Amino acid sequence: MFAAGVLIAIIATAGVTSGLFLAFYKPAGSSNAPLAQVTRYVGGLTPDEAPAYAAEAQGYFAQNGIDVTPVILSGTSAAELAVAESHSPNAFALGDLYDLVGITANNGTFNHLVETGMTGTVNPVGMIYLDSSGISKPSDLIGKTVGVPSGSESYNMFIAFLKVNNIATSQLTIQNIGFSELADALFSKSVAAIVEFASDYAALEPQAVSMGEPASYILFSSYSLPPVGSGIVMQQNLVNNDPAVARAITNATLYGYYYCIKNPGPCSQDFVNINPSFNYTQTLAEWQSALIFEVGYNATTLGTLTPLQYGYIPSATASNIVTLAAQIQGVTANISPTSLYTDQFVQAPPS
Repeated sequence: MFAAGVLIAIIATAGVTSGLFLAFYKPAGSSNAPLAQVTRYVGGLTPDEAPAYAAEAQGYFAQNGIDVTPVILSGTSAAELAVAESHSPNAFALGDLYDLVGITANNGTFNHLVETGMTGTVNPVGMIYLDSSGISKPSDLIGKTVGVPSGSESYNMFIAFLKVNNIATSQLTIQNIGFSELADALFSKSVAAIVEFASDYAALEPQAVSMGEPASYILFSSYSLPPVGSGIVMQQNLVNNDPAVARAITNATLYGYYYCIKNPGPCSQDFVNINPSFNYTQTLAEWQSALIFEVGYNATTLGTLTPLQYGYIPSATASNIVTLAAQIQGVTANISPTSLYTDQFVQAPPS
């Protein structure tokens, strides 16, 4: 009876949300028109990809007139580059604006990429520390030792984080520690804090509690560092030459995210149903972690935002991301933020 009740609830939810979605966009032409064939390059089969699989399972791709085939690759950059190199413009990936700066600057012969909707408002890098360290805000780092792998993306983000919070590197000690050794350094208290993808906190916190040393974290984007602009990446050629397909990809994907933010459990089940090698409980835990460390919204904080408002990219945010990316990646070319994103398929939230 419980299983049947859950199934009924899921069907009811899908029906309501589908109706809401179609109020935003309905494909042109006959309902019997053939679906446009689209390739989605996947930067690794992980639970944070659940929204795209939910968009498939909930029928949002088909409702928008597209049939999406996933191609699994290794890493977000590989997926973005595959879109840039694709001979068919009918391709997209879940990437980020931060990466597009380097791809645009260093790969002039590739098809130009653009982001059409933002799916995450968080910079994924952060700092993890034991509560006993006395750290609770950036200024508490002064005089302390922090572990981070030198030359890594985490290191580069950390230096930018210090700068934006007016902390000189001479005011603390930065110790070069490999990713595999960061946890040991933290728990042995040889460092006061470690810097890496903040989502790793979910794996470290239970061990910290078992040792009687509860841990906490600071998201860099909570203290003025721009996010990386996670979102939907496709060729500018597709936006220019077939905006109906570009819009369909954007709409369906954003509503997949919207559905997964509102319904983490059913979303995780959709992912597991399509990828049965994954465990539901673990998938749900990882998606809930992604809501904190990647997406930046939950069902409550999403408030009254619609799917297309959720995906809106404020021009100031885009500009800050491009500036950060150019600074960290050493890009000297003058790249306009508006050349890397378009808001023509999303809607600005009410001011």
